[in-house]
This record gives sequence, C-alpha cells and structure tokens, in this order.
Amino acid sequence: FAYTTAKDLGNKDLWGYVSTYGDGGFVQYLSTTNKNTSIADIAFLKANRWTDRGTRLVVIDFSVYNGNLNLFCVINLIFELPPVGGLIPMSEFTTLRLLRYVSKFDYVV
Repeated sequence: FAYTTAKDLGNKDLWGYVSTYGDGGFVQYLSTTNKNTSIADIAFLKANRWTDRGTRLVVIDFSVYNGNLNLFCVINLIFELPPVGGLIPMSEFTTLRLLRYVSKFDYVV
C-alpha cells in the first residue's frame, strides 16, 4: 500500500472524539462502474490486513444522486479506532442541489 499525504489528497484535518487526524494515510479508491472489481478490491484489502492494530481511523466518503428530486447527498462515514480498543462511529450527511434551473418549476419561488 502506498502512503498518501494530506496535501496530495487535498484534505483538511479530521476531528475525532479521541484525536485530530491530518497527516494523510493509505487510500483505496473503489470502482463506481464495476461491482465485481470493487468486491475484489475489498477482499484484497481484507486478505492483506489493510487495517490492523495500528489503524486509528477509517473514512468512507461517497456521494449519491436522486434524479427525482435533483438532489445530491455527500456521505462521510468515519470510524475511529482508539488505542484502548473499540470503535467510535461518526457520520455526516450533506444534501445539496447542484443542478439548478433545469426545469421550469425551478424558477418558481
């Protein structure tokens, strides 16, 4: 696995309950077009112990789009693993409309 700095990722610091994380880390992008490739990538990560006792934070970021409502939802799932054990889950859901004025009803106030 290749280490990626926070600067290369374009990320800011993440605030957890136990600590602040901002040094970068190991990143795995999953395919958005091929389900089997993504499943194989996750199996590879599991088989090669991508997370271990030294892992302190796992972040899963993705976005979804609802075409009926013309809304995007950016989802951040954060799992903090303190040194004493356990798991602290956190989540953030941000819903926004990025495509404005695509129908005549969008102009009505």
